[in-house]
Order: sequence, then structure tokens, then C-alpha cells
Amino acid sequence: MDEQGRKMSKSLGNFISVDEVLRHFGADIVRLWISSIDYKDEIPTSLKTIESAVDDYRKIRNTFRFLLANLYDFDPQKDAVGVADLRELDRWALARLHSLLQAVYAEFDEHQFHRVFRRLLQFCVNDMSTFYFDVLKDVLYCDGATSGRRRSAQTALWHILNALVRVFAPILVHTCEEVWTHANIPNKEESVHLALMPEVDEELLDAALIERYERFFKVRKEVQRQIEELRKERKIGSSLEAEVRLFAEDEHLARFLSSFGEEFLSELLIVSAVEIAESKDGLSAAREMHGLYLEALPSRNAKCERCWRQRLDVGSNPQFPKLCQRCASVVASFSVP
Repeated sequence: MDEQGRKMSKSLGNFISVDEVLRHFGADIVRLWISSIDYKDEIPTSLKTIESAVDDYRKIRNTFRFLLANLYDFDPQKDAVGVADLRELDRWALARLHSLLQAVYAEFDEHQFHRVFRRLLQFCVNDMSTFYFDVLKDVLYCDGATSGRRRSAQTALWHILNALVRVFAPILVHTCEEVWTHANIPNKEESVHLALMPEVDEELLDAALIERYERFFKVRKEVQRQIEELRKERKIGSSLEAEVRLFAEDEHLARFLSSFGEEFLSELLIVSAVEIAESKDGLSAAREMHGLYLEALPSRNAKCERCWRQRLDVGSNPQFPKLCQRCASVVASFSVP
């Protein structure tokens, strides 16, 4: 059907040749577009509707680029961290991955390919790019190359890459073949299309951990709302220029926030510092999360020139007066020829 709902035919002049579409977009974008549509319904077709798939393709390709770029110095046979030693955030990412695989395989069995695509896209955009990758940048770029936190993150990224390239392969046949050639996967098949689909790992399925982070995302939403207000008022540029104070009136919520710890919360919220306050004095009630009070304000601490966090310990190492203690330690470890 064309955009007006008319059946396509040469006599009406609304016919689009397959050759023209492939020349214009390439095979992978056309396959992506087809996979995003419920084939049981009538399919409106035009160059404009197919073009809507280009942005989705770019988001998926950027996901693969981030994964490959941050695994350049990772050898899964030497550097991988065991599941028991992974950081909580990285265990959450793998729990989400295997929960995704479980759901995707069920959709494949039902031939619901458009739902498969939607789930995969949402994982790439919402779970990975918008949250997980953004949080990981500090650890990946600023921690020591072989630090436990960085190796934990890379272990999770490697598992995500190894799974996504296989699951996306039936849709993005050429892109996934390209990714496969660059991926460091020991004893891999000659082609991704000869590889088996990844198995769901029961050990990594963790509904409680996923639920824990769903609750955290509600806190994060409230914090982001206040940080955005600071941006609009031009009091800060990036979220790293802000500090956050939190108070929970509810005992269960208070224990929940404390279970993360202030330092880890600042990492997850991508702010310079988090304080769990002892009272709600001076704080604002959250709009949607009952019992939560908070305040986001510009940090008064000096800015580390390497990680850009504004911390009390900037300048504590006289050898590196413009760096925080973490960054000073990393830079001091660099060997100078």
C-alpha cells in the first residue's frame, strides 16, 4: 500500500521498485524496516516510511561501535571477571541481557518479528546507550586500564557484544558480519551466520536485581528533573557540575538508598557527589515518588581536569594539583619512556 492506503500498481504510478529501494538505503536498512512491521497488517510503503528506519539503524550501529571501541584492550581469555566478582551494575546489565534473550526467543517462536526488533532496539537505546554506557564512561575512560572496575565493565560489554551480534544477525546480516570480523571472540566461526544463538544463562537471570534498578530509575528520574532545571537556569552545564542531596521519609526507601552508598549513587546518577541527608529541611518533595525529598545544586568543589568531576580531593596530591585522587593515582602509574 502507498501512503494514502492505495494498492501499489504501475498504472497508478505509485509503484516502488525493490532495486530502487536497495540502491537508496542498502539491504540492512530495508531488512530492519521490514522486521519492524507487523506483516499481518497492511504495510504502507514509500521512500519516506522506509527512511524512518535509518535513525533506528544508526542507534543500533552506534551501540556496536561503543561495544567494540571499549573492548580494544580486552582479552576475554585473560581479562574476564567471574560472575561472582562482577560489580552490581554489570550484573544488572547481564541480567537485563538474558531477560531480553528469553523474551526475544519467545517472540521468535511466535513469528512476532516486529516485537523482536522493538525489544532489541529498546534494549540498545534505553538500557544501554541512555543509561549503562553513559554511567560506564567514567570507569572506562578514567580508571586504570586493568582496574577491577574497568575489567568488570569490559566483561559485561564483551558478553553483550557476543550476544547482540548473533541475535541481530538475521535482521542486519551485513552489519553483524562486519561486527563479527572485528569482535575478539575466541574460536569463533568463520561467519556470524554459522554461529549458534546465545543461550539464556539461568545464573545471570536475576529478577530481583532488575526490580531493584527499576526502583532506582524512579529516583533517577526525579534527580534528572531537578538537574534539568539547573541547566535551564544556566547554573550548570553538565550533570557532573551538580551535587545531590536525598532524604527518604519512608524507612524502606531510606534503607534502599543507603544500600547503594553515596559514592555509588553519585556514579549512577552521573553527578559529582550525593549526600543522604538526615532531614528533609531545605529539600523539595519529589513529584512522583512518595516519601522522597531531594535537592540538586551546583557543586562548589574544584573540577578535576581529567574526569571533570568536582571533588573535595582535587589537589590533594601536590604532584598533580589539578586532579582528583583517583586520577592522580592513575596518571602517576603511567610509565614514561
